[in-house]
Amino acid sequence: LDIPVNIEVFTSYNQQSLIALQADKPLEPARSYSVTFDNTITDVSGNPMDSTFYIDFETEPYIYIEGIMIDDFTGTGAWERPTYSGTTNGVNSELSYFRITGETYLPATQNNPGQKNSAELHYVWDPLFLDPPGSNYFLREYLRFPPPRDVTFDTTYILQCYIFGDGSGNKFRFAIDEGTSSDWPYHEVSIWYTIDWIGWKLIEWDLSDPGQVGDWIGNSILDGTRYRIDSIQLTHVESAAVSGTLYFKNLRLKQKEYNTVGDIDGIQDTPIGYKLSQNYPNPFNPSTKIDFSISERGETTLIIYDILGRTVKTLINENLERGKYSVSFDASGLATGVYIYVLRSKNVSLQKKMMLIK
Repeated sequence: LDIPVNIEVFTSYNQQSLIALQADKPLEPARSYSVTFDNTITDVSGNPMDSTFYIDFETEPYIYIEGIMIDDFTGTGAWERPTYSGTTNGVNSELSYFRITGETYLPATQNNPGQKNSAELHYVWDPLFLDPPGSNYFLREYLRFPPPRDVTFDTTYILQCYIFGDGSGNKFRFAIDEGTSSDWPYHEVSIWYTIDWIGWKLIEWDLSDPGQVGDWIGNSILDGTRYRIDSIQLTHVESAAVSGTLYFKNLRLKQKEYNTVGDIDGIQDTPIGYKLSQNYPNPFNPSTKIDFSISERGETTLIIYDILGRTVKTLINENLERGKYSVSFDASGLATGVYIYVLRSKNVSLQKKMMLIK
């Protein structure tokens, strides 16, 4: 990355170390980045990496316009023990716990001692849980006390939380109360997220998307006027681990808006190599954006082809300076289908597929 990055190495699973990194400032929307890992990074015992490798990724084409912190998990006392709720089933009450810890934290908080912590949920499922027959394993980590309990919101927000996954295969979801600012008669939940990752990951629930609402004690529709956090919930599924540990940081609300870019915009960052990014959005209807970068000044073309290789549209055919670019493509007159876009500059040729759905 061409910006400062904070790195933390954790002792992880299967006798391996886990590298967590976080940018020191927000990344630009709808941009391509590359992270290089070399043998200057060592594990907790000082052993260097065997070889250098790279991770290329792209940021979403959105920017945050408003945010509300519900709980940054720096304090204690707001959340109950894992078996507090009467709806909890199949959880070992003696071995399961919820606490605030400074052992696992977001890398970007390492220089801020007041934020260098997280919530730790250690859970152990009871393998002999059979009563009553047909009951599901269920852990409801309940938010009981203010001030986080007092934060209310509507469906214009996205509910987010950084979660340090344990790769257990168990499932996680958010639960919220639905009602008014003084009466909360209903409960709604997000869909289940399978915990198939290890390390920090930002999990989101877009409250405006009906497809992201799950089924619990409610009508599975967010049709109330106000909401607040009820709980964090887990369930155990067949073949998943019978115990594990999750960490949580920055339970919060965010609002996003699409970041609009001009038809052909030069971007000031210095590019690394030649890069053709996946168009966004994809699938799309009727317009989309394509980002690319070139390392040398030269004749450059960006051409759209159909699946049979016939030219559909030439987006760029000119001598471009070294830099990063973003191009708009309007497919209003085209039929639904797969299209191929090809970037050619100097002796480099790159291509990707995109899907138009009408």
